[in-house]
Amino acid sequence: MNANRSSGPLSNVRVLEIGQYVAGPMATMALADLGADVVKVEPLPKGDAFRTYGLRRSGFSAFWINVNRGKRSVALDLKNPDDADRCRDLARRADVVLLTSRPGALDSVGFDDASLEALNSSLIRVHVTGFGPGGPRMGQPVFDNLVQGLSGLAAFQGGANAPATLAPMVVDKVAALTIANATLAALYARSVSGGGIRVDVSLLDAAAYWNFPDVFQDRTFVSDDRRTGRLPSPIAATEDGQITLSPVSGRQISRTADAFGHPEWVASLKQFDSHVELMKELMRLVESVTRSMTTDEVLDLLTRFDVPAGPVLSLDEHLADPQVVHNELYEIVEDRALGEVRVVRSPALFDGQPQRAPFHVPALGEDVATVAHDWQVPSLEEKE
Repeated sequence: MNANRSSGPLSNVRVLEIGQYVAGPMATMALADLGADVVKVEPLPKGDAFRTYGLRRSGFSAFWINVNRGKRSVALDLKNPDDADRCRDLARRADVVLLTSRPGALDSVGFDDASLEALNSSLIRVHVTGFGPGGPRMGQPVFDNLVQGLSGLAAFQGGANAPATLAPMVVDKVAALTIANATLAALYARSVSGGGIRVDVSLLDAAAYWNFPDVFQDRTFVSDDRRTGRLPSPIAATEDGQITLSPVSGRQISRTADAFGHPEWVASLKQFDSHVELMKELMRLVESVTRSMTTDEVLDLLTRFDVPAGPVLSLDEHLADPQVVHNELYEIVEDRALGEVRVVRSPALFDGQPQRAPFHVPALGEDVATVAHDWQVPSLEEKE
């Protein structure tokens, strides 16, 4: 399948990505899923460091595929003046350039923001960093778990005495969505003004923004020193598994008590001023009943009383879940090098239709010829 042919809403947008790891690449993959032609510039001799991270097949990391599919790869050594010139020629023809690096790391090879703006006055320049374009941590190395610690998330997740990071790379992924969102806003602004714009997104800022609604609710009213704490786990054990339970309103709590045949729970729960303590007690009461019931029995009961609840599914059970199947969230594609590969689609529907970008997993630098032709960059043809 040809990765530069798409009918998505961004089908006329060219994106040049100069970056590695997760946040920036996932952001540009999100744009590719919406139809953008994304050309990934990878460093020689080995390319993106995540190409070999984790589970691999035929030289490709599953993780790397999952944040880079749908792009085209060009391999350049930006420390080589000729390759740097080729990359600048690509930037002249791009709508968006996304750079993931420490501030100033690419200045010496001519990819500082002023030089990019001079190359292409309508270019959207997206700079992705760990901490932002300035400040005391500006030049420090950064990865997901470091920002979980710095943003307060680890302390909130595990409690002050036992901080714990989340295993999924949540900071990288929320940063990716923030980057994609900001890039789309910049494209809209350019459609009005005609001029390019600089966009800066840091992992720290993105994490703070996404943490704030619930993690920092105790720090919202500045003069209020009350502390609510973290809600208990919404998971209750059953005889043969677990369920999740989310009765967030008084009416739903009352329905939960009625469903289990214990309306007296409601009166006992009213003694708690703290919602956190109330929910801890409710989950204790619920589990005292559910442990002697099967998961299906519990969920059938709660469904009849319109209580929000669901099973705790394994990864394989999630893939087979009837709602997931109905939504056509995943598809299996055949790749000549990788065999069958599972792909998740972009979550947005447009006029009721999912966006299914062509599946393309490029070997390092394999798309030089097609990019040189499609972007009309004669200097790149010398790399073939």
